[in-house]
Amino acid sequence: MNDEIQNDVLPLGRLTIDELKSIWKDSPADLEKLSQNPLARTYVPRNAIEGDYLVGVLNQEGIPALFHSHTDTAYGNLFVPAQGAGVIITLHEDAQRALTLIETLIETIDKQPPLSEDSDPVEP
Repeated sequence: MNDEIQNDVLPLGRLTIDELKSIWKDSPADLEKLSQNPLARTYVPRNAIEGDYLVGVLNQEGIPALFHSHTDTAYGNLFVPAQGAGVIITLHEDAQRALTLIETLIETIDKQPPLSEDSDPVEP
């Protein structure tokens, strides 16, 4: 977890369907549910790959989530060190459950030894 960025649940209120469409990359069927309920900024991932991965896991667990990248601005990655790679947004009612799941995943991932160039690929 990025030490400078706090990962507390932050209520966002509601977003319109058009606002969600501008940042949603997946199923438009969830847009209606997301636009009718209060949302929360749930987690600030270290990079876009982590953000996309965590959103995929949350969606598999039945938690509607999306990743809004901070790198899609005219300034590129300029603000990533201060703001993180982006934010994971969930329904406010699911935010604490999502944050608990994310923190458990990140803790597990961080315990894994880094791969070296000499290591063999892991067999599934």
